[in-house]
Amino acid sequence: MKALSWMRARPKTLASAAGVTVGVIAITTMAFTYEGFPTTKVDLNDGGVWITKSSSLLVGHFNNESTILDGGLRTTSENYDILQAAANVLVVDQSASTVTAVDPARVSLGDSTVIPSSAKVALGAETAAILDEKSGDLWVVPVKGIASFEIEATEPIAELGENSDVTVADDGTVFALSAEKGEVVTVPVDHEGVPGDSSAASVGELDLSERPTITAVGRTPVVFDEAAGVVTTPGGFRTEVAGAKDAVLQQASAETDAVAIATPSALVRVPRRQRAGGDLRRQRRHRGGTRVAAGVHLRRLGRIRDVHPRMPG
Repeated sequence: MKALSWMRARPKTLASAAGVTVGVIAITTMAFTYEGFPTTKVDLNDGGVWITKSSSLLVGHFNNESTILDGGLRTTSENYDILQAAANVLVVDQSASTVTAVDPARVSLGDSTVIPSSAKVALGAETAAILDEKSGDLWVVPVKGIASFEIEATEPIAELGENSDVTVADDGTVFALSAEKGEVVTVPVDHEGVPGDSSAASVGELDLSERPTITAVGRTPVVFDEAAGVVTTPGGFRTEVAGAKDAVLQQASAETDAVAIATPSALVRVPRRQRAGGDLRRQRRHRGGTRVAAGVHLRRLGRIRDVHPRMPG
């Protein structure tokens, strides 16, 4: 009875409390059921290119469709470069001897991991390969695990010796060259970039007066012996290239019928299968003795350094 008397005496208070209760229930229900406004999803593999401007310590994202720089971040030193495989982007800082993954959605740097001062880093799909060019030790790491990777606490997956080289195919398979042993070490990976058991195949004796290099054309490793002027593969393919001094082997590419080599005077395509009537095709000749590289100048963006995309083979 006292409760009913109190309610009759304070009808406005009761109404206000009831209104607040109904409002809280309504808001809580909406919070659980409302799906929000539709928004545009960000496509991280949008065909954009990450570029550098080392004089300003900048890394920027060049949007291919709108032809503008739509994002950027700052590094800590001028001696750095970037590697990109679709949405996976790494910043390799030679001064600090570190490698850092870029978060393309937030346009920010993650945690860095320390690498040897003489390290070469290669990237493909979900896989990063780290080669200590001084010792020949090789580590293979999933890109997502770069931030937590500790090289001193991890045994190398292969010991290649001096004059070694490494590349990563478009599918993430790692191909490493042991020039001392004259063999290519293959490290398969799963869809997350985690390495499996390695295997080795011979490419024959190599001339070590110049460091041999390796690339991948699809799933095929290709070795360029600059000193001998020879292109070879573990399957027994071997072709001589005239004027090979100071030539540059193409970067890893998709499957194609030839491998490209840039000499000081021409871009040479070496067919991967022998053909009657000659093996080499010189597609483009350059005047002078300047070194040829597969670069793309982005002149409209100012003094931004060259971007070196993967050559199409």
